[in-house]
Amino acid sequence: MTKARTVTRARRNIWMFALLSLVFAYLSVLGATFNGVLSLIDLQPFTLGLFGVLATSWLFVRWRRGWIWHRTVLDVVFLLWGIAFVMSIAMNLATWRRSIEGMWYMILYVSLWFMLLDMLANGGLSRQVLAQSFVFSGFAVMLFGWYSTWLLIDLNGLSELPRPSGLIGNANAFGAYMLMLIPFGIVQVINAKRRFPQIIMGLYTLSAFFLLILSQSRGAWIGGMAAIGILFLLLLADHNLLSVSAIRTWWGKQSPILRIVLIAVIIAVLLIGVFMVYFLVNSLSVAGRSLSLRTYLWNAALSMLQESPIWGKGFFTYGQHLAKYASIPPTQPQAHAHNVLFTIAAEMGLLGLLAITVTVGLALRAMLRNWKTITGFERPYYIAGIAATIGFGVHHLLDTPSMMPVIAIAGLLMLILATAPNDPLPLQAKWRKIGHPISLIAMWIFLLLAGFWNSRLYADYYSILQDVAQLNDCRMYESDDCIMAASETFVENAEAMQHLINADPNQPAYRLQQAYLYGIAATEGDETVIEQAIIGYQRYLELEPTHSSGWANLAALYWQMGNQAQARSAIEQAILFAPDWQHFRRQRNIYVGILTDAETITPPLPRVDGLNWSRLQYLREPLPEYLPQVGWGG
Repeated sequence: MTKARTVTRARRNIWMFALLSLVFAYLSVLGATFNGVLSLIDLQPFTLGLFGVLATSWLFVRWRRGWIWHRTVLDVVFLLWGIAFVMSIAMNLATWRRSIEGMWYMILYVSLWFMLLDMLANGGLSRQVLAQSFVFSGFAVMLFGWYSTWLLIDLNGLSELPRPSGLIGNANAFGAYMLMLIPFGIVQVINAKRRFPQIIMGLYTLSAFFLLILSQSRGAWIGGMAAIGILFLLLLADHNLLSVSAIRTWWGKQSPILRIVLIAVIIAVLLIGVFMVYFLVNSLSVAGRSLSLRTYLWNAALSMLQESPIWGKGFFTYGQHLAKYASIPPTQPQAHAHNVLFTIAAEMGLLGLLAITVTVGLALRAMLRNWKTITGFERPYYIAGIAATIGFGVHHLLDTPSMMPVIAIAGLLMLILATAPNDPLPLQAKWRKIGHPISLIAMWIFLLLAGFWNSRLYADYYSILQDVAQLNDCRMYESDDCIMAASETFVENAEAMQHLINADPNQPAYRLQQAYLYGIAATEGDETVIEQAIIGYQRYLELEPTHSSGWANLAALYWQMGNQAQARSAIEQAILFAPDWQHFRRQRNIYVGILTDAETITPPLPRVDGLNWSRLQYLREPLPEYLPQVGWGG
């Protein structure tokens, strides 16, 4: 009977390893990256369907096998997070639409947390299989990372270090992924019983390490150093080698060859560490990467906290409120404060800071408890999970790569590996036994219904933008007849946007792009279209009042229409939110008559390439910000 159970468990582990490896690989290279979420619109329904199949299969299997529900280490804090989220949204209703979009992702991560922990608690999944599936999927991520490195070298030569991002699409997020792979590679090298897998995992670990360096993500480097440092401290503690005498005794038992290898590794690590520290220090004086590019974001977050200390300015709204504290442009818009604590403080106030503090405390307590209870073949993966979790957390003190879903999901896996107990406690209260499954089913239903609904709208939206990009090429390079036809089609595309607005009237992106398209068509002087463009911008700016380029475009449309007073009023609003942008001041000088013979410089026409990802992530803004009518002057 015991042998049969062992065979059954081995088969189940093989199937789970294969399934999870495929799922993680798909999410890591396509489904949960910016490309899969924002650009490859045909993948969105597939990804949502995949989550639906996984959730349905899990619920079916647990019903058939009679699994019981267990407590998790963060059950208490989820209630606190819920209060922080609800208060943050309820007390900032003007930005509720942004907050709800962010909440969708939070509910997804919480649902995955409960699903994976339930499988671990009931024996449907092991910590080893979960960790090895993540490691195996890392092969695909690194493969595309090296491919993008080769493409960058082919494009730019060796005049500068390539900064790969693979299919993840962002070098900082790519670095975050690599730093989480490294601890698992190291523990598998150390614990491999045969030479061949040890060599393979050694090459695997070196590959992840060099890709981490090439990412040039300073936050990921510091997080990686923290992860490796914690890992070796834990390994030394696990082998009772924290004292000098113990290390000396252990060293005396090693073979001469192993000693030489270890000395070489230590020297190499120290040399690479010195290089990384030197690079980090020098990068602070490089244009576009100085420390001031972080500190102004932190100062803005503190200002937001001071204005709304209890519940913050609204979850997922840092990017909008930043314009009150920084001139955007010329400063780039940012979706977060490049520090998770500052972002939480700005968006959810002291309630959010309390929630994250309790979360960290409970997680650390669970890790310490597991130190005494997790033994055997799962212990190395638990130790690697702790190291990766801490490295992930340190990285988030300097950046927020988990804004990309694949990084958030990977970080969630690390937290599960580090904190999931060996002996989970069953739920005892009757109301929890009933309410827990109902809540989880409700969350998955909400995720799928809202996801498919939003995906359908976004597909139509992106299709319109692609059509506009083609019209732009016609407008730029073809004849006058083509320009006139393009103008008419811009109106058609603006009208096609109306059904999106009707379906989701509080989504700022749809209103912004419709107004922009009407404004482009208005370059032909259609007064009716000008009025529609003005109304569109007015309604958009009610939702996004700090968007300076929206005010500048509205001013240009008022000026074109002959309403000079309104034009001057609107451009003053643009200057209010972007006082350092000299083009707006020049635009105002034209409107007040100071510049009467300025040569017009027309902003570029819309293109879908060259996207500003941080702004697109919040507003889905693939088109340039300025209308041709803006006419900044020479």
